[in-house]
Formats: sequence, C-alpha cells, structure tokens
Amino acid sequence: MSRLAAAATAIKATAQQINDITRPLPRAVLVWRPSPEVWSILDNLAHIEEFIPFWVGEIHAMLAQPPQPWGRDQRHAGRLAAVRDTSERDLAELLAHIQAASAEASRFLRSLDETQLDIEAPSRNPRWAIKPVSFVVETLLVKHLSDHREQIQRNLRQHREATIGTQG
Repeated sequence: MSRLAAAATAIKATAQQINDITRPLPRAVLVWRPSPEVWSILDNLAHIEEFIPFWVGEIHAMLAQPPQPWGRDQRHAGRLAAVRDTSERDLAELLAHIQAASAEASRFLRSLDETQLDIEAPSRNPRWAIKPVSFVVETLLVKHLSDHREQIQRNLRQHREATIGTQG
C-alpha cells in the first residue's frame, strides 16, 4: 500500500473510531474536563472538525504554490474559535462534519501522486522550519487525528476513575 493510500485509510478509520467512541456518550461526559487546562471531549471534536479541512487546504496550497509558507501556530484565530464555547455544540453535527471532512481528506490524498509528498515549503510555525508535504500528511493529519482519539479515550478513563472515586 502506498503512503498516501495508508494515510487516507488511517484518517477514515480513526474518524470512524472517534465516531464509535463518542456517539453513545451522555452530554455530561462530553463536556467534562479532567482539569481546567485539559480539553473536554467536545473541545477535541470541535478541534478535529476544524483541523482536518485546514490541513487539507494547507496541502493544496503547498502543492499549488511551492514554496509559499504554510501552517499556523497554536494562537491561530480559526483554531481558537473552533474550541471556544463548545459545550452547546451538537454531537451529531460535529460527528457528521468530521466524517465528511475525513472522507474528503481521504479522497484528496488518494488523488495525489507519491512524488508530491516530497515537495517542501517553509512553515509559518518556526519550530518546523522547512518541511515536505509528507510531514503535513503524516504528522498534522494522520498522527494529529490519532493523538486526539487517544486524548478522548484518556478523558473517558479519567472520567470513569473520577466517578468511581466519588462513589466510594
């Protein structure tokens, strides 16, 4: 399997896992935060909903206009807006948007040629300097999505532990 096909498959599979994990959860669990500095599950979902299309768009730009700068840092307005006031967001809507974005990302990646993964451009985030398209695909889409699935699962474990602790 090519790197692009593997990435496309991983994105769709991880988005489906996130859907399966979160769909049955009650609102109280979705909005619960393990600590004030940790995102809730809804925060994570809203971020995922925003970052998949963002990074796909950045890949488009890297391919269309190399070597134009790409990316953002954690203070990016769109990123911050996505995770602001998520407690009232509709879970079904968020999950539908994530499924649609992951399907589009998968289709887009499958349309690329493996040689395009080697195209490089400078990042707006100074910690990344100059990176190839493969970095954005593998790190900022595939791994990033997987990391948020793990964060959601960690929140669930911590919620169970906190709930058990209050019942004893």
